[in-house]
Amino acid sequence: MFTKGMRGRLIRLPEAAGADSGTTDGQEPALRMAVLGDSVAAGVGAAEHREAMAGRLAEAVSAMTGRAVSWRVAAKAGATLAAVRQGLLPGLTDPTARWRPDVVVVVAGTNDALRLRRPAPSSPTLESARAGGPPWTPSA
Repeated sequence: MFTKGMRGRLIRLPEAAGADSGTTDGQEPALRMAVLGDSVAAGVGAAEHREAMAGRLAEAVSAMTGRAVSWRVAAKAGATLAAVRQGLLPGLTDPTARWRPDVVVVVAGTNDALRLRRPAPSSPTLESARAGGPPWTPSA
């Protein structure tokens, strides 16, 4: 397979450094946005998260709405969908600061596709969300 031959020659770029959260300028109350996922969400190739997908998306949403955007990242390069669900979901909330996202952007699935994994059937949680069910809170 093409990817097997390429893996040994690819340069591994680091995840974005610095703060994994921030707030844009704009009107309060701030829209709370979490970015969850794999290397794209982790900011691989960017110096800091504010320069990566999360920070840029927050700035774009703020520019479009005029609202402040409070954002945070819960991501890991190489994460599969199972790793995102099992290991990164708890990073979406911060009970001590009472921070819970209004919007969650999920960027994942590439690593599963590269490993030729079939997608799992939808979870009851996802089905509930699609049907307009009650908000879901990740369990610890």
